[in-house]
Amino acid sequence: MPFAATRVTESLPPATDLLKDYKARALKLPAKPVAVAAAWLASELGQNVTGQLIGVRGRDVFLMSQPRPIAHAIAEGTGWDEPSLAHATQSLFNDHYVDLQSDLEAFNIDPLA
Repeated sequence: MPFAATRVTESLPPATDLLKDYKARALKLPAKPVAVAAAWLASELGQNVTGQLIGVRGRDVFLMSQPRPIAHAIAEGTGWDEPSLAHATQSLFNDHYVDLQSDLEAFNIDPLA
């Protein structure tokens, strides 16, 4: 998951002033830290790292949690209809929902270039 200034990121126009400010800070990141991480992962030093979600944001390298099932709802009989699915998921899933968060909120500090 690279965070770096590239031709693609430079070509994308921000839709809001908030995104414009975020992009101005984010584009300070050189691509070199991403290249170093990619080289590490491809080398013998990274041979034991597999199936992981690793982010590189300047000097900040982070491990993301893996998406895994945490709750199941299994339909009886022939399957779900909207009311039965809504009822089942409300009781089984509600405690597991996470708050919606944008990347601007998740990465709300200046990058460490």
